[in-house]
Amino acid sequence: MTSKAALEPAPIEWSVWSDQVVNGQLNPVLLDLANRGYYIQSEVLHISERYGIFSPGPPRLQVYEGQAFVVAYHIVLCTGAAFTFLYFFLGKLGKPNAGLYAVPLITFIFILVELYIALLCPRQRTPGYVWDDWEV
Repeated sequence: MTSKAALEPAPIEWSVWSDQVVNGQLNPVLLDLANRGYYIQSEVLHISERYGIFSPGPPRLQVYEGQAFVVAYHIVLCTGAAFTFLYFFLGKLGKPNAGLYAVPLITFIFILVELYIALLCPRQRTPGYVWDDWEV
């Protein structure tokens, strides 16, 4: 016979890389990240909601914004690290050229602007958007 514990589903492990919704439950890690991000954005930095990355709600939108922020943060971190490596690698070659340094810097700034626009203008932020995978 199988034990009762063996038939119960395993507990959900929540992290920033987990799904946004599992078994009808919102990811509390992403929700907390978005709530803290909104607090920092609105109370500490005094950025208006119109220009901010995080919104005050609903919770499903906050979970989406939390995960989008994590992905954007890692994209910026990886490209920044790659461009920093490229900068020092080109410096070690002994042929400093302002154009060689300007191209990665301009590309990095372009990536930051594109990520900001992508975080600010998703269709999920439109009023009345219906989420397919979660209901209140």
